[in-house]
Amino acid sequence: MANNALSGTGCRVDVKITFREPEKRSIMAKVKVGFIGCGGRAGAHFQKLVTFKEDVELVGYADVILARAENFRNKAGEGKAYTCYKQMLDETKPDAVVIAVEPCAHGAIELAVVERNIHFIIEKPMDLDICAAENISNLVAQKRIITSVGFQDRYQDITDKAVELLAGRRIGLVEGAWVGGIPGVWWWRKQETSGGQIIEQNIH
Repeated sequence: MANNALSGTGCRVDVKITFREPEKRSIMAKVKVGFIGCGGRAGAHFQKLVTFKEDVELVGYADVILARAENFRNKAGEGKAYTCYKQMLDETKPDAVVIAVEPCAHGAIELAVVERNIHFIIEKPMDLDICAAENISNLVAQKRIITSVGFQDRYQDITDKAVELLAGRRIGLVEGAWVGGIPGVWWWRKQETSGGQIIEQNIH
């Protein structure tokens, strides 16, 4: 990887990256999945994936807090825990990863995953910098990597109804309300780490 400068405030960020050829695997082989980030959001993906034992092998879990990665490993009964996501990627060689980290932690992680030609699902937002997110999107398209961003609310039936009701109309006022407590995670209340509510919540 020649350039990893994604934190600038300008809109043009040139990223040069060296791609690796995908490994050829048996069509009947299990899909090897790793986790980068083993906190609360990752837990939702984990609970689903452990039910697909016949098709999925959980090979690695990376988190800056080793105990969280070890917790996933112990619950799954397979794979290895790491504090370094690059080490996890290189040693376990997953086919796909779940990226569930704080909004402010995106950037280098996605570049490392794309460089290794690994498919991924990422928790929103892709990045706090729209230009950095666009660069990742372009790199993914170049490599035809399968990706998804965790916008689960867009798949609810009420979303389709809202689109139907608003079709052809100009929106003049949007009101919203948050019912319940505020998540206890450290980054949620700070705009510089969460992006603020427009990016952290309204992006849904």
